[in-house]
Amino acid sequence: MTAGMVRAAGATLLALAGWLLGRTAALPFARRVEELHGFELVLARLESAVRWEGREIGGALAEAVAGTAPGVRRAVQTFLAAGAREVRPTAELWRRALEEAGYLRAEDRAVLGALGEVLGRFSRAEQAAHLAAARERLRALVAEAERERAEKGRALATLMALGGAAVAVLAA
Repeated sequence: MTAGMVRAAGATLLALAGWLLGRTAALPFARRVEELHGFELVLARLESAVRWEGREIGGALAEAVAGTAPGVRRAVQTFLAAGAREVRPTAELWRRALEEAGYLRAEDRAVLGALGEVLGRFSRAEQAAHLAAARERLRALVAEAERERAEKGRALATLMALGGAAVAVLAA
């Protein structure tokens, strides 16, 4: 191996490291979108189960998380497990469980946390109305998160990749 080949390999590794660093730095933007979409899907499924099937939220919640992001599943499973073993207000258990969804922001948790105040406390029709209202607020957060992922996430990934390429060129 010649010195030029070693430098070229090193430059390639630096460029690749920059690209990987950029992808990793942009990951939280994508994960937030996934978690918000997952909670939106859970709320839609719950609303349908409560409104049309006449089911109780507690029974429908475990099934509603199927196929959602891992953070969403962990949050719901934590909520259900805590509810089975602890005697605490539903709202408190729900807010604590939302911490399992690691990519949500304070505004996301505020919208979802408000659901804890109504879960199981009102008639099915009222619960379905609360679920529908929360879904609407969640849709706005999803749109904002998608815009942010498109703007900041891609920009960050691109800048890191270009930075790695620039260092590679300087090192070569």
